[in-house]
Amino acid sequence: MIKRFNIWMLILFALFLFCCRGPKTIILRDLSFLYASEKKVFLQAKVFRNNEKNFRLYFQFMSLDKNIEHPDSVRAEYYIYDDLESGQVLFSDTLTVNASESGLFFFDIPVPEPHETVLELSLSSGSGNRLFFIEMNKQDRNAPENYLLLDLDKRPLIYNYFGEDQEVRVKTAHPEKELLWVYYYHRDFPIAQTPFHFEKRKPFNYRPDSIFSVKLEKGVSELIDLQQQGFYHILSDTSQREGLTLFRFGEGFPEISTPEQMLQPLRYISSSSEFEDLKSSDNTKMAVDKFWLELKGDEIRARNAIKSYYSSAEKANVYFSSYQEGWKTDRGLIYMIYGPPHKMNRGKGYETWLYGRANSLNSIEFTFVQVVNPFTQNDYQLIKSPKYKTSWYYSVDNIRR
Repeated sequence: MIKRFNIWMLILFALFLFCCRGPKTIILRDLSFLYASEKKVFLQAKVFRNNEKNFRLYFQFMSLDKNIEHPDSVRAEYYIYDDLESGQVLFSDTLTVNASESGLFFFDIPVPEPHETVLELSLSSGSGNRLFFIEMNKQDRNAPENYLLLDLDKRPLIYNYFGEDQEVRVKTAHPEKELLWVYYYHRDFPIAQTPFHFEKRKPFNYRPDSIFSVKLEKGVSELIDLQQQGFYHILSDTSQREGLTLFRFGEGFPEISTPEQMLQPLRYISSSSEFEDLKSSDNTKMAVDKFWLELKGDEIRARNAIKSYYSSAEKANVYFSSYQEGWKTDRGLIYMIYGPPHKMNRGKGYETWLYGRANSLNSIEFTFVQVVNPFTQNDYQLIKSPKYKTSWYYSVDNIRR
C-alpha cells in the first residue's frame, strides 16, 4: 500500500512539473487558428539585427477590409525557444507597445545562444489576440534578418511583396558595406496540381534575367525601383545565396479583383474543356460571371459563391505566398478546396493539416514539407497520395454544387 501510494505521488509530481513548464512545445499545439477562415485582421512581422546581441522586432496589423480599424496600443508577450520542437524557453518578457503614426509597432529583443532560435509573439488588444511565429538566425551575416526595407521617407516596411510599382531602399546591418547586388528573376511557375497528381519538381534555374548593383551610404541603399513583375534577390555577398528577396506580383496583390485575376483560380474547380472555353473568351469578365451563374443557378447564389471562393484565394495570398502567389501553392490549393484545417501542427521543416476528427476513419491529413529555398522560408510542398482522389472530387463538387 505504501509503495503504491509513493508511485502515485511520483506520477502526480511529474504531472505537476509538466503543467508548470510554461507554454507547450510548439509542435504539440493546434495552430489551426492561424489560418482561420473568419480571420479578418492579419499580423505582419519583421526582425532586423540591431547588433550582435539584439534584434529589433517590427510588426503591424493588416486587413483585406479597409474599413477595419487597428489598435494604437497592444500588450505584447513573447517567448524565444531554442527551436520549433523544443519546449525550452531561452527568454521571455511582457510589455506594452504603442504604434507609430504610420501604425508600425517595434521593440528590441535579446537573442541568446544558440544561433538559430524561434520567436513566439502573442499580442492582446481590444480586437482580440494575435499570435505569430518567426525563425531567427543570429549567426549568418547574409540571412534576411540583416536587411530592412525602407520607403521613400526611410520609414521601415515590414512586408516584402508588392502589387504595384514601388521604389524602396534597403538598410543593412553592416554599415561598412558599400554595394548591394540585385538579381532579378522572371519565372512562369505552374500552379499547384491535385493532391493525387505526382509531378517532378523541376530544378530552379539560378541564372538571373538581369543583375544590377546599388550603392550604400552608411548602410542605406539608393532607391530600387520594382517596376517589373518577378522577384528581386538582394545580396551583399555574391558568393552566397542567402539574402533578402522582394516579390513584385500583379496589380492589387494580395487582393483578387480584375477579371484576369479571377479567371486563373477557376482551374482548380473546372474541367479542362471548361477552362479552355474560359481562356478563349473575348470577354473575360462575362465568361467568369457566366461560369458561376451556370454552376449556382441564380445571381444571389453565384454572388455569394464568388465572394467565398475569392476570399479564400486572397487569404491564401496572405498566408502562403512565396516566390509565387499563395493561391498557386500546394497549401493554397488545399486551403481553397478543403477550407482551413480543423487542426494544424507545425514542426521543424513541416506542417500537418487535419480535416475531421483525429484517429477517425473519415478524417484526412495532409503533410507539407518545407523546401530549402534561398528566396523564402514559406515554400512548402505537399506529399502526394492516391488516397486523396475521392475526397478531392467530393470537395470540388461541393464548391460547384
